[in-house]
This record gives sequence, C-alpha cells and structure tokens, in this order.
Amino acid sequence: MTPERTQAIRKLLSDLTIDFIDTQQYFADLEPQAFYDTALRGKLLALVSYLKVLGRDDFAHTVEQFLPLHGNAVEALTFISDHVTPEILALFESQVTDGLELSELRTDRDLMLRAIELSRKCISEPGKVSPKVGAVITRDGVILGEAYRGELEPGEHGEFTLLERKLSDETLAGATLFTTLEPCTSRNHPKLACASRVIERRIGKVFIGTLDPNPKIRGKGELQLREAGIYIARFDPDLMSILEELNRDFIRQYRAGTKRKPVVASGSTSPDFDFIKCNHCGGDIALRKGDSRAVKYHQDCAWFELPCSVCGKPMQIHRDWEHPPRAHQACKASIKSKSHKKPCDYCGEALRVQVNAVKVPRFHRKCLGKAQQAGMSNSAAQRLRVFLCHSSKDNREVRELYQQLRSDGFAPWLDEEELLPGQDWHQEITRAVRGSHVVIICLSASSISKTGYVQKEIKYALDVAEEQPEGTIFLIPLKLEECDTPDRLRRWHWVKLFEQSGYEKLVSALRRRNAEFPPDSGA
Repeated sequence: MTPERTQAIRKLLSDLTIDFIDTQQYFADLEPQAFYDTALRGKLLALVSYLKVLGRDDFAHTVEQFLPLHGNAVEALTFISDHVTPEILALFESQVTDGLELSELRTDRDLMLRAIELSRKCISEPGKVSPKVGAVITRDGVILGEAYRGELEPGEHGEFTLLERKLSDETLAGATLFTTLEPCTSRNHPKLACASRVIERRIGKVFIGTLDPNPKIRGKGELQLREAGIYIARFDPDLMSILEELNRDFIRQYRAGTKRKPVVASGSTSPDFDFIKCNHCGGDIALRKGDSRAVKYHQDCAWFELPCSVCGKPMQIHRDWEHPPRAHQACKASIKSKSHKKPCDYCGEALRVQVNAVKVPRFHRKCLGKAQQAGMSNSAAQRLRVFLCHSSKDNREVRELYQQLRSDGFAPWLDEEELLPGQDWHQEITRAVRGSHVVIICLSASSISKTGYVQKEIKYALDVAEEQPEGTIFLIPLKLEECDTPDRLRRWHWVKLFEQSGYEKLVSALRRRNAEFPPDSGA
C-alpha cells in the first residue's frame, strides 16, 4: 500500500465522519428521500473498493448493502463510524493486515511493472528469438508467486513455471494473473497450452500485456480465457509500449511475413552443435552435442493440420502417426451421444445409427457385400412400409414415433412428411394405406372423440384389413395415452406406447410381420 493510497483512505474516513455528524444534527429536519446524496454514494463506493484492497471483504459487503441509500444514510454512516473507521485506523497504526505488512500490498500498476521487470530477465534459447515473458500471481494485492520464461529450464514458458513448477500445491482459484504476453493456446504433444493451464487452475482474472504477434494465433488465448468465464483486462497503454519495445526482435520476425529460421548455420564450426537433416523439408536441425533425443523433424515440420471430419476445425497431426484420428475426441463423443443401436438385418449384431439420419442403413459395412449376394437390399424400397393414422392434435407424439421407426430401419408414412404441395391428399392417403404392409392407428382421448378425416382413414384401413390373409399382422391399435378402445377396433390387440416396454412390443410385432410376410414377396 503506497503512502498516497493510505493518505487517501484516511481522508475519506475523515470526510465520512463529518457527514455522520451532519446527519445527526440535520437529518430530522430533512425529508428522508431528499438525503439521497450522489456525493455520499460516491464516497461509499470508493470506501468499498479500498476495503477490498485491504482484504476486509466483510466490511465491504456490509457497506454495499446500504447502496442505493434511499433514506439509509444514517444507518450507513453509523456503521462506518462505529466499526469501519476504528478498525481501519488501528490497522494503519499497526501496519499489519492478516500478518502481512501493508507495504506488501500492490496496486494493479505495481504488479504490471513487476511482470515487466521479470520479463527483462528472459534469455532466448540458442538458435532462436524467444519472447520476453514475465508472469505474476496475486490475491488481493499480495504476490503469491512470480516467474519468467526460461527461469528454470531453457524455453520453458513463464506460466508453466509459475503454475506447475512453483505453485503446483497452492490453491489459486479466484487469484489474478499478470502476464506480459497472451497465454498460448497450442503446444506440441504431449505438452499442455498455457491458456488451458490457467483455466484448469480456476484463475479469476488475467491482465494481458500484449497479444501474440503471430497472426495465426493472435487473440485466440484471450478468447479462450474469456469463453471459460475468466475476466480479461489489459496492461496500461504506456506499459504495453514498453513491452513492444522489449520484444521488438520477436515481433519483427512476424511483421516480416514469416518466422525466421534458427540463426545457427549448417556450416558453423561451433563445437556446441551437431546437425542432422529434417525428414520433411531436408533442412538442417541444430542439436547440442550429446543430445540423445531422436529428433527427425523441425518443430514446425513435425506437426501439420487436418480438418476434423465432424466439426471441420483443424486438428494437430504428427507425421509419424501411422493411423491419425479423423475427428476430435470431443466430436467422437458427441456423435456417440447422438446415435443409438439397432440390429444389423444380416448378422443381427448391434449397428450404430445416427439420430434423425436421412438414410438409415440396414447392414454393417462388412455385411453389405454378403447381404447383396443374398439378394438383400439396403434401400428404403425394401423396408417394411408402415402407415401412421393419427389425429392432428397428436402431431408431436406421432412425429417422435415416425423418427424412431425410421431410425430402426422401417419406412413409416406420415402425411406431414410425404405429401407434396399440389397433390390430391385424399388420393395419396388412400394409395398409401393400400400400399402399406402395416397400418398403425394412433389412439388418444382426443382422437377417439374427434370427428373428421381421421375417422374416414380408420374406416378405410379396416376395409383393407379385411382383404389380408388370415393371421396377418396388418392393423395395430396404438394407445398414446390411457383411453378407451373404439368398438370397431376391439378385435385387434392394442399396445400402450406410453408404457416402458410399449415401443419394444410395437417393434417386435413389426419385425414378426416382416419375417412372416417379407416386403420383397409383395405382401
């Protein structure tokens, strides 16, 4: 805490004491609402900020309860006079807060300057120009830890050194990070990006000095942190200029258009380096003598990008991977969660089918050739045709049933999906009923009592049912909810879709119909 800040707090408390005396003397003569003083409100807001800096969140929370004032000025000033002022002044006298010297408390600008001071200590690794990065972690103005790039290991990122090497056992949730350069969003496998480490440690606020000069990743670190709910702030503009000057060599290589190659030349006579050829570009790779790593590529050559087959976003692929992934792990999990299993019509084993798929496969890929040799087709024309007779009030439930039947390999007919503009709907529905292998009559409390075309559909389905061979499963009453069965449908056993095993019973009946009178036979 700077002397200037301490003096400002003393003056504010003195002003609030005078306001308290004034309110005691004159408040009885004033209308309560008239004492809604903007100046007093501003003083209380300033006091709340100072109390938070001093680590007295309890006092700050209580004072905030009096905002807006609306007649609570006397109560607010009384609380400050009786509790806040004595304790804060005693705190200044002892120069101690929670066991820490007040001189250890830093303003945001002090911490920005400290991070810049640390960044000056960075030294580039041999053969490359590295950024100068300093990082400081604080809580309520007290420094918990600090680090800079390459402090413990050459090339080691400052945030990694700070979060994983120095403060790995500390609880940092809600702390504030000051870093002179935007945290990175990608590292070579198996390293973890600094932005991900910051998110994992639940940092509450991040001050960023400058964005990454690399146009390929500029702003991505800030965006990733912001999407994770972390509050983002920037260094003061004059300090950002200092950082840009410190990193001018690092920035220059990107402003020139491409990143410069390492400065160690293949013809160097330096005794510190050996040279090997990159397996991708054929260029030289400089390694320190005695380095036992099996290096085959330049860092930029070892990895390349391929689009994810699901989301289309780029994936990092290593050139040595024999079977590179086709999709991100998260995308694969998403696909798996949006699919279900049905039996393969050839081997009977589980076949994964995408929910709402336009074309529902009947066979595994490995079974497709054998199924075709056996005269079985994967087309919808050979699937069991199911007509859905329903009332318009049951559209939502019937549409869900339609999607389930499609996903399970059947060919349901629903007027909303099949009828085209300009078609004679009466003629098309009649043709669909006669051309179906099964007619499902959807029953509900509204449909059995409703007059209209649905009753005509039921009557026509009953006429077609009379033409079917004896024992054929053709007409299935399906109850969408608990309701009575119309007398003319009582001869057919119904199924209750709303019961737990209702849909399974329906599918079982359809599969038996398909097995006894296959569609291919013209049934």
